[in-house]
Amino acid sequence: MLRAVANYARRALALALVLAVAGAHVRGPAGCGSLACRARAAAPHAFARVPAAARAATIGRTPRAGAAMTAERGGEGTGVATATRRALLSLALLAPAAALASGGATAGKFTSIPTAKRRYYGRVQEAVYEFLRLDPASAEAPPEAIDEFFGENILVKKGRVRTNCIGGDAICVSKERKTSRWDDMQLTMFLLGNAFRIDSSKSPDRIKQVQMARGFFKEVNLFKDSVAQSNEQAAKEHFKVARGLLDAYLDQVDLPPTSYDVYKTPFDESSRKLCAGGNFCI
Repeated sequence: MLRAVANYARRALALALVLAVAGAHVRGPAGCGSLACRARAAAPHAFARVPAAARAATIGRTPRAGAAMTAERGGEGTGVATATRRALLSLALLAPAAALASGGATAGKFTSIPTAKRRYYGRVQEAVYEFLRLDPASAEAPPEAIDEFFGENILVKKGRVRTNCIGGDAICVSKERKTSRWDDMQLTMFLLGNAFRIDSSKSPDRIKQVQMARGFFKEVNLFKDSVAQSNEQAAKEHFKVARGLLDAYLDQVDLPPTSYDVYKTPFDESSRKLCAGGNFCI
């Protein structure tokens, strides 16, 4: 992918330079308005002006004979051709490096990492806030926190009746769909961690943030089982381990640890606007 981008950029820059050197006084035939058409018309004027030594070597003459021919034709354009070739060579060498430097998940302002932060930060932080309320060692943990965290009480899709539908309620009425905070936390933590990949060929299982998230998921499920079995001691141990794994994950996705006061209040789960250049926001 990067090689294709580099080749495209190199060709486009070469065409633009040809037009800049020789296309200023070559308009091409009537109706020739495209970049490629003008470049073909300008190419003979630009690339015919090669140095005497190079032209002589190409057609089998000695450099002296080539120089004499250049003098007979006025010797014009040699400096321009030399500068043209040097500029094209520089572009050919620099274009791949520029393309490689601009790749990856962190390129630009509106690529995967900034967009993932904008989409998932609010939901992840809200999930962290609700998870911390489950702490069995805390006297402030509300008794309903377990049901609120693991119960399916978040509306994902509203039920509705399709208009102009024939077939009865089984076909024309769509049911509402709900999810739990725990399921939403697993989804958003995975998506946010997966956005931090720096190599598109790497699978999610090999991304450090995703591996940390899955370790946290495992401990929370063990905590949930301990709560269901009324094993308070095991629940405390699993919660402590899970909190440590969560802190490690939050550090890798540029979020504050669970000890910060920001997690003492609920969060806005809506996507945040990402702005650049004044009033341009998405």
